[in-house]
Amino acid sequence: MIPFSKFINEVKIIGRGAPKQPLKDSDTIRVYHGASDIETIVKALTYGISGDRKAPRRYSYENNNNPTGLFVSPDLDVSKEFGDYVLEFHTRVFDLIAPIWPGGSFTVQGGMAQMFSDEDERTVERAAQKARITKDASEHIFRSESPDVAYWLMDSGETQALFTGNLNKNSIRAVWVSTNPTRINQPYKRMKPKEFMKEFNTTGIDNRFGSKFGPDNIQAKQMRDVKNRLVEPRENITLDILVSRYVEKFSHMTRDGIIDILRKSPDYIDRAVWNQKQVNQVQKDLQSLNK
Repeated sequence: MIPFSKFINEVKIIGRGAPKQPLKDSDTIRVYHGASDIETIVKALTYGISGDRKAPRRYSYENNNNPTGLFVSPDLDVSKEFGDYVLEFHTRVFDLIAPIWPGGSFTVQGGMAQMFSDEDERTVERAAQKARITKDASEHIFRSESPDVAYWLMDSGETQALFTGNLNKNSIRAVWVSTNPTRINQPYKRMKPKEFMKEFNTTGIDNRFGSKFGPDNIQAKQMRDVKNRLVEPRENITLDILVSRYVEKFSHMTRDGIIDILRKSPDYIDRAVWNQKQVNQVQKDLQSLNK
C-alpha cells in the first residue's frame, strides 16, 4: 500500500505562481469548485458528488454549451468568483475535459450568448479548439497529453476545466467559506468537512442574506435525488449489488420482482446510481440474463 504521505507529495499544484510544466493524464492536481448554494456543499459532504451527469448552471446558455461536468479551477480565487462556498479536492487529469463555447471563448458579462445547434456542432468545435490550441501552444501545453485541458487549466485568462469524474463523500478535502457572504471580496476560511458539517448542524452556516443556514432550511425535495441513490459515486457495482440494495430498502420485495421492475422501468436504475458507467454495467448484466 502506498503511504498517504507519498500520495500527498505526488499532487501537482498548478495554481497561480506555480511553475508551468506539461501535464500527464495520470497526474493528480488540486482543484476547487465554487457553489453559490449551501445545498450543493451539504450533498457533497453527506453523499458525494458526480460530474458525469447534467449539472445545474447559473446561466441557461451553459446548459447548452457545457451541459455536463463540474466547473473547477486550480486557482482558489477563480472559484471564489462563482460562489460563497468552495469545495477543495484532488482529481486525476483524465477526469477533466476542456470547456467549449461556439465563439471559442466563454460569454463575458453583458455579451451575447451563443449556443450549439446540436451535438455534432459541439463535437466539431471541440476538435477545432484542440487544433487551435495545439498550433499556437507553449511548450508546456504542447507536451501535455491533453493540450486543450492543460491550456484551460494554465494559460487561459480564467483557469478552469470540467470535472467529469466521481467523488465519494470522504474524497472532499476541505470547504472554503466566505467570512461574510453578504459582501463581496471578503476573506475565506478553510474548514475540514467534519468542521463544516458540525457548524451546519449546530449554529448553521452564514449565508448571503445575513442569516444562518442549517438543516431546517433544506427542503426534502432538494435532497431527494441523492438520498434515493443506493450506491457510492465511485463504487463499481453490478446488477446483484444493486438488487441487494433494493431488497435492503424494500424488504417486502423479492429479487426476481426487483429485476423485473428494473427491466421494465430502466429509470429505477438511473435513480439509484450516480453515473453512466454504473448504469451501463447494470444494463449489461440485465441483458446477460436474457441469453
